[in-house]
Amino acid sequence: MKYLLLVAFLLSTIWAHGQTKDPEKWCKDFLDNYGLSAKESKNDLDRYDIGPILLRTPHSNVFGIIGANFRRIQVNLFSVTKSNKNTNEYLVTGVTKVGSNVNEFTGTIALRTARYYEPNRFDMPYKSPISPDTIGVAFFDYLFNESRKDDHSGFFKGILAVSFYILDGQIQYNDLRKGADEFTNNEYVGTWTGYATSNTLVCNWGDYRIPNVIGFDCGAGEFAPCDQYEKFGWQDYRASKDWWAN
Repeated sequence: MKYLLLVAFLLSTIWAHGQTKDPEKWCKDFLDNYGLSAKESKNDLDRYDIGPILLRTPHSNVFGIIGANFRRIQVNLFSVTKSNKNTNEYLVTGVTKVGSNVNEFTGTIALRTARYYEPNRFDMPYKSPISPDTIGVAFFDYLFNESRKDDHSGFFKGILAVSFYILDGQIQYNDLRKGADEFTNNEYVGTWTGYATSNTLVCNWGDYRIPNVIGFDCGAGEFAPCDQYEKFGWQDYRASKDWWAN
């Protein structure tokens, strides 16, 4: 009976062929189990602009998957502009590529919550030259709409986690643990839904690693898809080129 209950629990927490969690469950797990305070701190972010944080990483180090076979999706943001009307909202433009299909998109990200790490809960590197005032994670809801005029177009919806620290009154991209094998940031966890078919596919991407995916990344020191996924667009993932400019 205990074994059956365990199996039922695992099945209830796994989504999309048992290899990714539902975005809301992923977010809750992040909030509850990684040393973040329960205190809401999103009002503290009113004075800051996280746009530069989202634009910091070169597109060649942003990796993403779409669909049950974890097909490669490439994502590049053109702009992230803080709204003049709502300090918790940003206007976003960008472009995606799946196979040979390239689609531009526009949309928004809206802050849902921000939490700081409890004292001594963030694993700081030994002898770090940086001593932040605070370290935290901001969670956003995002909705990106591709042009309906484009082939195979749809919309992206999900939750974005942005890791940051504050030093001398400035908000910074949290790369304090960039040397760690598991390092990632700007984690998008959600879905893509086609306009024409209403077909919904899992779609996640992030800096340096892909969040919320189990059994796909076989890399130790750096990101590397497992061999069985190579045929799904991952043959030349290390190549760096401005594919949207072609």
